[in-house]
Amino acid sequence: MLDQLVTARLLARADEALYQRHAQLTAALDQAGSILAEVHPKWTWTPPSGGTGLWVDTGTDAVALAERGRRHGVRVVAGPTSSVFGGFGTHLRLPYWHPADQFREGLLRLR
Repeated sequence: MLDQLVTARLLARADEALYQRHAQLTAALDQAGSILAEVHPKWTWTPPSGGTGLWVDTGTDAVALAERGRRHGVRVVAGPTSSVFGGFGTHLRLPYWHPADQFREGLLRLR
């Protein structure tokens, strides 16, 4: 019964929560883009139409880059692991919802 009451109250505020989350993600995406341009200016990406990750073209072997990141405490997904045909060999998936300082530190460790 308590769970149902809490759920009913939360559902009444769903639009507000959605608006707040959208604002948070928009700000995080803007920050991530600025940090990427600063730390890795040669990397390219297209702003996503949805989701919380950027597919970034690094121009280099993404699998090797992801492995280097792992050795330095950074977990990123290389494009080929998400491709059914082994494509996106130079792409990394970077979640941009992390705090800006963590996002920056992760990118610096990938150098």
